[in-house]
Amino acid sequence: MKTLRVIVGEAKNLLFRIRDANGAPVDLSDSNITFAFKLGIGTESGEYVLVEKQDSDFDKSNAENGEVSVVCPFMEDGIFYATLEINQGGFLLDKSKHRVEVSPEF
Repeated sequence: MKTLRVIVGEAKNLLFRIRDANGAPVDLSDSNITFAFKLGIGTESGEYVLVEKQDSDFDKSNAENGEVSVVCPFMEDGIFYATLEINQGGFLLDKSKHRVEVSPEF
């Protein structure tokens, strides 16, 4: 699990590079992507959703090369758990979790 540290009030452009087992880029052009930051202990239920981004929020201009990005504002402090889900053709291609620490200062 990766950790991202952000100052409250920042908007970050988050870039995701998706590769297959051999390290080659995965074409994400026809994928459905969701991304959410949740306050909690990382469980699937009972979490407070701080930011949620849907497929249409992502910049997919380089999706054929396995790269997508999304801008996320961080307006509350705390420790959040981010989940990226990529679905392609009815299959879950990727589901990864990340820890995000948001603070007034570091």
